[in-house]
Formats: sequence, C-alpha cells, structure tokens
Amino acid sequence: ELRSEFLYLVGDLLDEARYRGFLTAEKALSRFADLVGIWKLIFKESRSIGRAEFQGLFGELFFMKILLSKGIDAYSVLDAWRSPFEGIVDYVFSSNGVSVEVKTLGDNEDTTIKVSSLEQLDDIDGADLFLAVNRVQVGAVISVRQLLDEIFAMLQPSSQEQLKDLLIRYRFTKDVLAVGEAYKFNEKGCSFYKVEGE
Repeated sequence: ELRSEFLYLVGDLLDEARYRGFLTAEKALSRFADLVGIWKLIFKESRSIGRAEFQGLFGELFFMKILLSKGIDAYSVLDAWRSPFEGIVDYVFSSNGVSVEVKTLGDNEDTTIKVSSLEQLDDIDGADLFLAVNRVQVGAVISVRQLLDEIFAMLQPSSQEQLKDLLIRYRFTKDVLAVGEAYKFNEKGCSFYKVEGE
C-alpha cells in the first residue's frame, strides 16, 4: 500500500547523494536524518490542515503560478518547489543559486513576517535568498484546488505529470484538497525582497 511513498523516500536519499555530492560521512548522515524527519511527518496517519496551512500552500502555489506566467521553465519551477514538508525554504533553484522563502499574509494580518526557524534566513549552500511576500484576501473565491487547476492548465502534459507526482509525494491527496474547499482566497499581489546578511 505504501510502496510508491517508500520509493519516493529511497529516491530522495539517492538524489541527495547524487546531486548534492556529500563531502563527508557526517554531512551525509545529517541530511539523511533530516530526510527521515521529513518523511516521518508525511507518514503520520492524520495530518491536521487548517486555514493557516491552506493559506500558506495557496501562497506557495500562487508564487508558482507567477513564475510560470513569467515564462520560467516549468521543469525548473516544479523541481525547485519543496512544499511545507521538504527543506527549510519553499523553493531552491539549484541551477542558478537562488532560494525563495514564501510567506503569505491575509488581508487583515499584520505585516510582520514570522519565520519558523532562523535557519530559513541562512544561506542554503551559498544560494542567494529571497523572500516572496504574498497578500491574499481570506474568505474569497479561489480554493487551493482551483488554483491548482489554473496551474495545470498552464503546463504541458509532462509537467502536469511532474506536478501530480509532487502532490502525491507531499501527500496533498484529493481528500486533503477537498478539506481545503472550506478555505478560499484571492490573490492580491506579491512583493520580493533579497535577504542580506549582517
């Protein structure tokens, strides 16, 4: 029953070893432990997803839609997306050394940006880090599933399959997305900031 999820886990570990090129056994073990932690979260029997989580997912997907509408290669955009369960930041473009952390604020939320850990503001393997701040109207008309439909319509069939695989990998099943129909948003814009060190 969990064969495909297990294959994704093994694939993650192999990809990490192949593409990141572990320099030391200690670094490899550390990344392995990180991946196992991520997969433990994913494999939890019940995942409670409420408005805040769907708002964050909506923001990540809205950012994806912006990138695709700007003509950025779909494979690169989808390959960069890490979702809420993978990695410290939301998008890692390894080909050009850019990482993007996406934050999504409702129309009545304070403009103070909250990060889940200071690691989100660290350089990821020397990559330039940017902050994308989405503003959304809460209680509006577009659900995560509807936004996904818009994104699928922008993609060629091979990229549609790539996105379907990511949704399965990150456990955004039809049932999970159905829960999200209760939470609807409107895109109000996105601002970008470069995160600079001291």
